[in-house]
Amino acid sequence: MPKTNTKYQRRLLWLKRWIWVYFWLLIFEGVLRKWIVPSLSGPLLLVRDPVAVMIYIQAYRCQKFSMKTMWPFALLAAGMFLLASTQVVLGINTIPIAIYGLRSYLLHLPLIFVIADTLTSEDLHKFGRWLLFLAIPMTILVLAQFRAGAGAWLNAGAGEGAAQIMSVGGHVRPAGTFSYDIGPQNLIVLTFSFVLYALMRKGTYPTWLVYSALFAAVASVPILGSRTVLFTMVILGAFTLYSGMSHAARLAGLVKIAAVLLLAGFIAIQLPFFRDAVGTMEDRWQQASRAEGNVGEVLDERVLGNVEGGLQSVGQPQGLGGGMGMGINLLRLQ
Repeated sequence: MPKTNTKYQRRLLWLKRWIWVYFWLLIFEGVLRKWIVPSLSGPLLLVRDPVAVMIYIQAYRCQKFSMKTMWPFALLAAGMFLLASTQVVLGINTIPIAIYGLRSYLLHLPLIFVIADTLTSEDLHKFGRWLLFLAIPMTILVLAQFRAGAGAWLNAGAGEGAAQIMSVGGHVRPAGTFSYDIGPQNLIVLTFSFVLYALMRKGTYPTWLVYSALFAAVASVPILGSRTVLFTMVILGAFTLYSGMSHAARLAGLVKIAAVLLLAGFIAIQLPFFRDAVGTMEDRWQQASRAEGNVGEVLDERVLGNVEGGLQSVGQPQGLGGGMGMGINLLRLQ
């Protein structure tokens, strides 16, 4: 289908619109589940599913599905269906829960292929701009949640009577607008990557927006209290440094990034809430270190440990798992 065709362009526009709907639901789904209609928290867990289906329908109409890009997913899906069917036949699992498990593993995964084949660099810049705009209000929200008590309405969990994960010192691990704390952790890392990109390429976004988002990202690290966020941001900075060293024109950008990061850290440490958050993170780090070991042991356990655990389960009585989808707490479907 010619890409200059008016019908094709209209379909492509709707495909991008559905991707934007998915993006906003991903960020604000937790607002519905925690504060607006907590009684519908379970069903709202599936609120993005029909949007994903609409994206696939539009992608098919725009010829964005091809075996050239989708064959890894097709192989994975075939293997997952085989495993789920085997579990059901052997009585390990039930059909409804197996279906939900397949949904969890497979329904949203093709989005990475569709989005990569659909969005242009201009589209990505628009997403990045919105992430930078969201950085400050999201940081203010997670700060308010950090300072509020565990029973405060700001720290409601996803569902009636649910609560957020506790950290140390009576603080919760803030979830922002998301249902759980993993949401803002991933969001701030993604935002930080756009900040680094903008610092390396002058004029990508307004200067005030880049610097305010950078300050928000730095300030969020101790508030969120996640070592994974800190590790990931350090890795992003290291790869940015490496990319700059391979390109002489970017060296000036690297110096600017280092200076701005130091300045942002210096300004942040002057704020009482930041010092409090740093102290809380240090306490949690010490507690976690006593339980999990030093930094090297933590990385080994969290990265390689998952792979090793999977390999060790092969050949054991539960080698086929406990049943795909058995972690579901939305509905008990037995």
